[in-house]
Amino acid sequence: MGGSWRESGAGSHNPVLVAAADDNWRYRKGTSEASSPINAWRHPGFEEDASWLVGRTPVGYGDGDDHTELLDMPNNYSSVYLRHEFVLPPNAIPQSLTLRVYVDDGAVVWINGTEVARMYVPAGELVYNATANNHNAVWEELVLNDAANYLVGGTNVIAVHALNVSLGGSSDFSIDVELTSNDPPPTTLGMPTPGFRNGVWSAAAPPQ
Repeated sequence: MGGSWRESGAGSHNPVLVAAADDNWRYRKGTSEASSPINAWRHPGFEEDASWLVGRTPVGYGDGDDHTELLDMPNNYSSVYLRHEFVLPPNAIPQSLTLRVYVDDGAVVWINGTEVARMYVPAGELVYNATANNHNAVWEELVLNDAANYLVGGTNVIAVHALNVSLGGSSDFSIDVELTSNDPPPTTLGMPTPGFRNGVWSAAAPPQ
């Protein structure tokens, strides 16, 4: 139907590496540290145990917009660990990325173990029962330059430690992340970009 289509135009589009509302996030409730040593879970190749679950973002409770609800979070744990793998061709490592984060209340984000964003949380290493500053979720965007310094050809992992403002005094919690390359893929004019979302995709489709 016409309302389901967009004119694609010509040329290539910047690929979405990790989409918002993605189904393939691995997440772990923060009832204890996610790994030993404390930073191992942030790196590619980390072997997740049975405490890691699969869910679709946003992950949280209390807002009415979470696809994966954590109804047991209040009074039990103040943080959630998340991991998502994405693959890059060895000859197409982006120099720049755009990271979009939707978080209530705070988060730290790593790519392949390198910290790339810290939002509404204290400085330093944060333990599993740490808390964030009070903050209402809105989509916030950061440009990550020099991304080739920590990206690799093959499997990469984005890792997120999301934190609530308190253990039991918060009415809501939510986390979602999107990662996009700012470098157009090396394709011929008008050629498709298999493996990536169409550049003219929109969540707000017109009426049918």
